[in-house]
Amino acid sequence: RRTESGFDLIGEPASLPDFGGVDVDAAVMAHVESMIGDVSAGVAATDHVGMLALRRLRNACRQAKEALSSVHETVIEVAVPQVQGQVAITRDDLERAIGARLAEAVDLVAGVVADAGLALPDVHVALVVGGSSRIPLLSALITERTGLPIVADPLPELTVSLGAALFAEEDAAEAGPVVPPPADALPAADALPATDAVPPPLPPPVGAAPLLAGLAAPPPLPAEPTPDPGFWGAEPGGVADVGAA
Repeated sequence: RRTESGFDLIGEPASLPDFGGVDVDAAVMAHVESMIGDVSAGVAATDHVGMLALRRLRNACRQAKEALSSVHETVIEVAVPQVQGQVAITRDDLERAIGARLAEAVDLVAGVVADAGLALPDVHVALVVGGSSRIPLLSALITERTGLPIVADPLPELTVSLGAALFAEEDAAEAGPVVPPPADALPAADALPATDAVPPPLPPPVGAAPLLAGLAAPPPLPAEPTPDPGFWGAEPGGVADVGAA
């Protein structure tokens, strides 16, 4: 509920602990394997090249999931030891795979509202957060089953972490007084090393003598010849007159 200083939490959250973004990634991977066969089982844990290829494939599946939030079809590059190629996936393919679980998540909304002592007409908007809130089917199901308009942050995957950071900054506890350690935890005075002793001088580094010798004062410059009085004389209009000015 909105207050003068922010928002108050008036209900208890609910969730599906066994369903999240990684499960959507797994649904994309399952689609790939339905097209080209089981590629995971054929790679041993000791096969470093194969495991690296699997990691790249799973990353490609995650990128495909994210792309399907804005496009209707994308292609997943497959490059594992036993097969290479491309697998196309559409938004409809993904929604058929995860639609039932998304509907379960949306059904929690009405229960959370009721547990807070409210009815759906008392709620103004549904704020969706988290990376999976980019899935178009999720917003469509919320509006369809609750009648609530959707409000989403431009970067929903950062909403929770940014809010937590702001909350921590506002409610940061003041630093308490410094508590000294107990007396018995300190070493005895006679056990401490003397601090007035002068440490011995450090030996010069190896190669320092030749270096210092090379930095000796350079030989004196040769004496300059005595200038010709006829040239440097202080005649009117000469160099001496300009310098004096």
